[in-house]
Amino acid sequence: MTDSEPKSAVDEVIERMDEYYLSKEDWDSVVELGVDQNKDDLVLKKISAATKAALTKKYNGSEHPIPFHKGQNIGKPKKLAMEPLPDLEDVYDLDEANEEASDDESQKNSTKILDDVSADKLIQVSKKRKTSMKNKAKNITTEQWKKHLYGYWEKHGGAEKIQILDSIDWDAWLYGQSQHLPVELEYDTSLAKEVYSLASDWDAARATSDITQLKFKESDLDKFDSNQIISFLERLQSYPPLPLSHVRHLGMLYKFAATSNAEVRFRFYELALADAQSECAKAFAAQAVNWIVGADSESGLIIGRMKFCRPTFRYVYKVDEALAVKVWQSKKDAFHPIAKRLIDKDLKLN
Repeated sequence: MTDSEPKSAVDEVIERMDEYYLSKEDWDSVVELGVDQNKDDLVLKKISAATKAALTKKYNGSEHPIPFHKGQNIGKPKKLAMEPLPDLEDVYDLDEANEEASDDESQKNSTKILDDVSADKLIQVSKKRKTSMKNKAKNITTEQWKKHLYGYWEKHGGAEKIQILDSIDWDAWLYGQSQHLPVELEYDTSLAKEVYSLASDWDAARATSDITQLKFKESDLDKFDSNQIISFLERLQSYPPLPLSHVRHLGMLYKFAATSNAEVRFRFYELALADAQSECAKAFAAQAVNWIVGADSESGLIIGRMKFCRPTFRYVYKVDEALAVKVWQSKKDAFHPIAKRLIDKDLKLN
């Protein structure tokens, strides 16, 4: 259809399509499957719009063979001779007998296989445990549970187990109203003793105004893990606030004011800001709030966890409202929307 005589080409194309039982849609599909120089875009550009319209018009205006065989009239089907219907009861009895025979045969086969497996020393056959279904999916009372407990151990443990159960003060455990447990619990406080001892020494050191006379060393915390250091700072908070000189010495000696451990550093600032009217709180307020917004280091790391940022801003707000609001307003857009809303509320900016 790309030659100079499109009319004859249209007739030839339709004739070829009829030979292969191709429809107009099939012709479009064949064109789309072309590759390289026969690609559909290149081929269709060579065919004029008038030729395409002529092909479509002539194809739709004529009849074409279809690849289906037309049905033929083969007459009415012959009637088959009817056989007498079987008795349904006989059929049922026969099926039931077959099922029983099949069940007996399968049971024999399974028993035979089980015997073969049990004879193999390398294979252990698991035995099904019988479980009590008496109280399944039921609510029971404490007395019912206790009765079941005694019944189980009486059956599986004998008098020795019952004697152990009788040694329990059930009334005290189940119905006692005292703040003390029937059994005195003993905890290992060896790790806490070292922490509390060091905190007690720092509390006693407030009587020494000259910090150069203090005998504390950086190695005091060498044996402490992070949890012990946190406990040490929390223990110090249970005492009256330390003077500024001692808190500053504490932070520099143990490097609390520069640690990357947020848990430790936060508790150090809690200790320093405990008394909002003290010189110590005023001295550490800016340092604490700048730590939260990431303005105290080159990394600019923001402490965005709510457990750190909200309490710190509340502490600083009690010490210096203007400082807290100024720093927050300059950095608030870097915080999570929920933190922004809550800290705005804490600083009374709503």
